Parts: sequence; C-alpha cells; structure tokens
Amino acid sequence: MVKVIVKDMAKSMAKHYPPAYYRYREKHPTVSIVLTEQTKKALDQARGDMSYAKFLASLFTPDGVFFQFQKQRVFLEKEKKRLAKVERFSIPCPKCGKPIEFNNTDSDWSNEIKPKLQDMFGLFSHAGDCSK
Repeated sequence: MVKVIVKDMAKSMAKHYPPAYYRYREKHPTVSIVLTEQTKKALDQARGDMSYAKFLASLFTPDGVFFQFQKQRVFLEKEKKRLAKVERFSIPCPKCGKPIEFNNTDSDWSNEIKPKLQDMFGLFSHAGDCSK
C-alpha cells in the first residue's frame, strides 16, 4: 500500500532541470512547424547538405541563400528586359530545311536583313478586319 502512494507522489512532482538547462533554452528557443510532404521535399532540396538550422540562418545572412536567390532574380529580370528588345525569327533553309535564325543583334540586320523583310512582307496585313 505504501508503494502505491509513493508512485502517485512521484508522478505529480515535476521533473527538475538544472539552471544551465533553462539558460540554454532561453538562448536557443525551439521552433516547430508542420509541413506537407511536398513542402518538406522542396525544403530538403533547397537546403542541400545544410542542416535545417544552418539553412534557416543562411536566409538572413548577407551571403546566404535568400540573398543569392535575390541576386539571381535581379540578374534574370535584367536579362528578360534585354531579351524582350531582341527581335527574332527563323525561316527554313531552302537547301536543307533546317531553320535559319535571325535577330536584330546580327551585324547586318539594319542595312541588309530588315530592308529585305520590309520589301517582302510590306503588303501583308492581318486577315479580316485589321485596325492596325
């Protein structure tokens, strides 16, 4: 009978931790999140060989993952604007049938290619009612 009372008393008492444990917990808080399987796979792919803690910390450092993505995004936006200005088209080669690529960055574009294109296609317009 005495053993049962001792067991019940032991369960009701909270576990005692040393002060160092509480100091550590204050300086190193735990962050828990629930992810879908798909999101976790994407996170694992993005972090590579890094631990979760190092990956999340790298998001906020100047040379971290987030800033690398941001630099890449800026570069891609500039490249997209540059390529939007390039006029491109292709025609099949009369001999072999493979496409011949033309764009306005070719050296002979403005004095040879563009005038010939305007002569050949100058009379073409949209089918039907064209307001342009």
